[in-house]
Amino acid sequence: MPPRVFKEKPSNIFCDDVTEFVNKTGEPEKHPDLYTNHIPKDAEYIILRRIKIDGKKRPNGDMAPCPMCSPNRFLDGDLVYVPSIAAAAVIGRCCANHAVQAERQFKIAEQKRYEEDYLIEAFRFLSSKRSTIRRARSIAEQTLAIFRLFRRDMHDLQIRLRAIKERGNSHLKLYEIIRSEEDETQDDYFGPAGFRGAGNSAAETRDVDFGFMSGTTALMNDYQPVRELNDVDRNIGFLNFEGDEEAAINFISEMTEGERRATVASLHLADKNYEKFSKRVQDCLMFFSPENIARLNQFGIHPLNHQPFSAEIKTIGPRRFVKFKEGRDTCNIPIDPDLARFDYSWEMIPFKKN
Repeated sequence: MPPRVFKEKPSNIFCDDVTEFVNKTGEPEKHPDLYTNHIPKDAEYIILRRIKIDGKKRPNGDMAPCPMCSPNRFLDGDLVYVPSIAAAAVIGRCCANHAVQAERQFKIAEQKRYEEDYLIEAFRFLSSKRSTIRRARSIAEQTLAIFRLFRRDMHDLQIRLRAIKERGNSHLKLYEIIRSEEDETQDDYFGPAGFRGAGNSAAETRDVDFGFMSGTTALMNDYQPVRELNDVDRNIGFLNFEGDEEAAINFISEMTEGERRATVASLHLADKNYEKFSKRVQDCLMFFSPENIARLNQFGIHPLNHQPFSAEIKTIGPRRFVKFKEGRDTCNIPIDPDLARFDYSWEMIPFKKN
């Protein structure tokens, strides 16, 4: 049968059909619509799809013949459209005079196809993402208030705990001297993490381990959850679009190349920034969780701690209060139960670039 005539570039449906056929059979030369006669090496062509042939599926275990450079054969090639003969063919890669030019055009076309497909998928989630941002506004504001209250009222304690985070990998640990060269009876002195002394001050110590702190975002010098959420809002806020898939296709088709690429980049950034925002908020709130507060209290009130503090949780009605006390300084932090119930889910685009 004669090959199929294409007066213009074949559709994606045709390309999908050829790709599926080659994947199943390993024999592109047997596809009824493809051109298999000789194609001049100087013929200009457009790359439609990458083709990878599984040699194990070919009956003779050989390689596929190339219409452009026969008798040379190949397993990695391209499905191409040759306008001068109004036909499509599968050829070996880089065997033509115009291979570099075709490769460049293919990459440009594939990038455009990826961007358009990505945006069509991404636009489906714009409404839900805007809703998530609106609902998360209160969470960001409450988390910021909690962080600032703790940093203001327990400033020195926050700094000491931050030092444990940075120098001790958040490990709450005290050291009890059980024997020293200076005084073998001394048993109530401890030093900072890693302190053992040297010479006459060398000591044998025993670790008292309280575990690891959770939620160390609360120990940052500066934490701005509202600003982080605003970054996400800006990443998608510039898109003045509402509508169905058909409206999205029309909207995207009118974009310039620069607008399309900038929009893809901004939506990628929105996903990245929201992930950062949500992880930090949840981590900050973990610092004030019952488990972490109990751990901090055990560490703070232990007799070996020469800078003692206490941490406890009290429940009054539906609200929970975290109380820190160090010397004359006290801090009462209200924790709204809605903070623990917030759904941080963010609808990501399932489409990925090949």
